[in-house]
Amino acid sequence: MFNGFIKFFIDGGPFMYILLAMFGFSLIIIIERFVFLYIIYSQKNLNKLFLEIKPVIKEQFTQIKFKNLLLVNYRSKIAALQRRIEWLNLWGTTATLTGLLGTIFGLITAFSSVAAADASEKAKLLAIGISNALNTTAAGIMIALFSLIFYQIFNKRVELLVDFLDNAISMHYSDIDW
Repeated sequence: MFNGFIKFFIDGGPFMYILLAMFGFSLIIIIERFVFLYIIYSQKNLNKLFLEIKPVIKEQFTQIKFKNLLLVNYRSKIAALQRRIEWLNLWGTTATLTGLLGTIFGLITAFSSVAAADASEKAKLLAIGISNALNTTAAGIMIALFSLIFYQIFNKRVELLVDFLDNAISMHYSDIDW
């Protein structure tokens, strides 16, 4: 299995290294965003935070000062939730195009080798060349699917967390006796 993957990778040519880097970047972002969005920013943790700071808010802030602070912090939290997710969209889109570009270069190489070969070898060389060239397309599409699926999952998670933050702020803000 592993040897088959290495052969697939090597047969794909130099564009496979670019695709591997895109996959690596996507994987790093996916792991980081998963930890951030599903563990650190779980709804349970956010609710607990609101309950802990509620007494402090009442003691240290006027209502207007608190609203201004809340608005600034709210905007920074939204930015933190959305951070680096767009990179998954970028890698997903460009991985497909990089795979196709690798295929074109592979086909050019395949046809060039066929032109220099004798008649009995032409069909075999062409089949091998096309097969190898299509490896980059397959790899590009797999990386694109992987990145774009997680891009959509994380965008939906951010939407849910923003809605939760809106509701929690409204609920906890109205609970404070000014």
